[in-house]
Amino acid sequence: QVQQSAKDRLSEYLPMAMENKNRLSRLNDMRDAAGGLTGIPESDGSAHTAGNSHKMEAAVERYIEYEKKILPLLKANSDKMKELERMVDAIPDGLQREVLRLRYMDAECEDTCRPKKWNAVALTLYGNDDRKYVEAVLRIHKKAILTLESTENVPQMSINEYK
Repeated sequence: QVQQSAKDRLSEYLPMAMENKNRLSRLNDMRDAAGGLTGIPESDGSAHTAGNSHKMEAAVERYIEYEKKILPLLKANSDKMKELERMVDAIPDGLQREVLRLRYMDAECEDTCRPKKWNAVALTLYGNDDRKYVEAVLRIHKKAILTLESTENVPQMSINEYK
């Protein structure tokens, strides 16, 4: 089994968060298309009721099938994300924890899975993104990764566990 580095494992956080967000959004859209899953309307005698009823039944079935399909994936992603959060929380140094959280767990913006840029991390921590502050953040990041990789209780997850 090939082991991932701490940095590689942390880099999986935002894509998993985005996947969960997108799949839940799709599930909500499907629920809305199925009439909010309030039930199939009874016939009111109109000519289109039977067709609408079948469409709604199909929408409900698609919703249920999709929900069954994604719930295990959502839980697996959520569990891995919590494990990564615990991994970062276990670092004794607060500044190291914050650099890792800002870089790997706070997206650049809400609709992306890109990590926060180094200058944005420096700006958040120091209120300044001059080169010396970015370099300070990079040094802290390096120490944090070394701390993670030397910590006994850090779970070593194989790449296969992420696929």
